[in-house]
Amino acid sequence: MSLDQRTVTTAVIAVVLLGFVGIIVFGMSWGGFSADELLAVENPTPEQIEEITNLLLAPDLEMRERAVVRLIEIGQPALEPLKKMAQSDDKETRLAALSVAGEIDATAALDIIEQLLNNPDEMVRVEGMRALGSLPGGDEQAERHLDIYIRALDDPYSGVREGAAGKLAFFKGREHRKRVLEALTKTLDDPEYLVRDHAAESIRILTGTKPKIKR
Repeated sequence: MSLDQRTVTTAVIAVVLLGFVGIIVFGMSWGGFSADELLAVENPTPEQIEEITNLLLAPDLEMRERAVVRLIEIGQPALEPLKKMAQSDDKETRLAALSVAGEIDATAALDIIEQLLNNPDEMVRVEGMRALGSLPGGDEQAERHLDIYIRALDDPYSGVREGAAGKLAFFKGREHRKRVLEALTKTLDDPEYLVRDHAAESIRILTGTKPKIKR
């Protein structure tokens, strides 16, 4: 992929807040290399790529930015350690890994989001739903995005269902219309009012008429 300034900036935003999360990790040795030497390795081994990924946790912002750039340059080989990092218990670490993975491969980012949406922690699932909404949704990924949103309408936590119902309003193409409206209409019977209201509002956006819902 081409490495333009916007791509780098987008990914860097997610690591800016990591700050002190990685001070302990950053204090480790990098297989005999300094961080600067590690980033300069032309053809890094899988172990070195994992160490470069850990630099996303560096306390120094410039070092985190350089790690973002290098991981995007490395490309596909960086995805496995990024997926592993996305399983962290720390929210900012997960989002940093997701952001960089998304710049390398949109499919990989969706894999990570589905991983988050299967997490037993309801707030991690809400985070996954928000992250999905921030990803670019090109035609080649639209069907998978839609699948994830519709499955999320059955999530046990109302916050996830609410987010999914609201996002379905963006699927305005004729090829998706019937499936989206069926899912939203079913959601009008959700036990939570806010979920029902988001579904009704999405139907209004898609059809011009907002259905009445029970309070």
